[in-house]
Amino acid sequence: MESRIPDVDSASALLKEQHPTILWWLTERRDEFAARFGHDDLLEHSMDAAVLTLARVSMRHGSLSEDHHHYHDEIHPTALLGRLFRIYDSPRGSEIDTRERLYLAMFAGAHDLRQREGTDVGPDGVGANERGSADECRRIMDIAGFDRDTDADGYELITQMIHGTTFNLGFGPEADKWPLGALAPKLVEDLIDEHPDWQQRPELQRQIKLIPLASDVDTGSVADQFDDYALEATKLACEMQKRKGNGELDASTASGVLDFLTDGQERFFFELQQFNSDIARDVLTEAKEENSRRLKELTGWMRENYSKAAGDGHTTGEDVISAFLDKARAIAARDRKAAR
Repeated sequence: MESRIPDVDSASALLKEQHPTILWWLTERRDEFAARFGHDDLLEHSMDAAVLTLARVSMRHGSLSEDHHHYHDEIHPTALLGRLFRIYDSPRGSEIDTRERLYLAMFAGAHDLRQREGTDVGPDGVGANERGSADECRRIMDIAGFDRDTDADGYELITQMIHGTTFNLGFGPEADKWPLGALAPKLVEDLIDEHPDWQQRPELQRQIKLIPLASDVDTGSVADQFDDYALEATKLACEMQKRKGNGELDASTASGVLDFLTDGQERFFFELQQFNSDIARDVLTEAKEENSRRLKELTGWMRENYSKAAGDGHTTGEDVISAFLDKARAIAARDRKAAR
């Protein structure tokens, strides 16, 4: 894929032809950013990196690929950017400076560049997909005009933010070596242990602030509008089934899909996901807590109505997903109406 889309010009041409809305959206964001914060080289380099990243994602495992991942495609980064905008619009947003916002935007686009690197976890706890994504992002930064000497702190920041999104589900032979959930808190802990003078080093202060914030934004669907959260969950359910070799969600997938959308969602929501940065915790916790009762209502309804049906040989995985989404949208609509 890197050889197929080797530079910004080829990436721009691809997006202009296949995804003009995405290219327009990126251009609008760049112009808004320039109007608010000023125009400089970092903004242009970041824009070029975003164009190259999204083009490669769309071709590798996005909507332009024969290996389309329903969740980890070129649309996924826009959800992270939406959460970042919510944080920027909050009282805590002033704590994130213009340079940090650009690096966070690059992180959002690049953190899932690679999804087929295997399940191996390195001795530092970093997953193969995250390591591969960070390595490719560094090469993209080279192409986009960054300099490995002048911008060394930025390269390291992006690498650490992507590494921190490694997510331990508690499965596998070495899973117990690492904390459950995102690796980001462990990376921050290691940085503080290795650098007792971190409070006197601005580049380390920035890493310690942004590594956990980046992973929180990645898992922050728990604080999205509830129907958006449900849609994200169903996309991941489809992707997981496809990776198991189930191209169509027929009756054989119904039980697995139901388990993921009930037990799996509850485990993610209540056990594995947590906000590790003070900023995300302050901005997003209330919305997550509001969604917690909605999720309990939804999963309870799904079990009551589909536990038997999922094994009847007629109900399909697609039926389970449709019911999950319909009920989630009804719950969200009811609560929005009640809040008026």
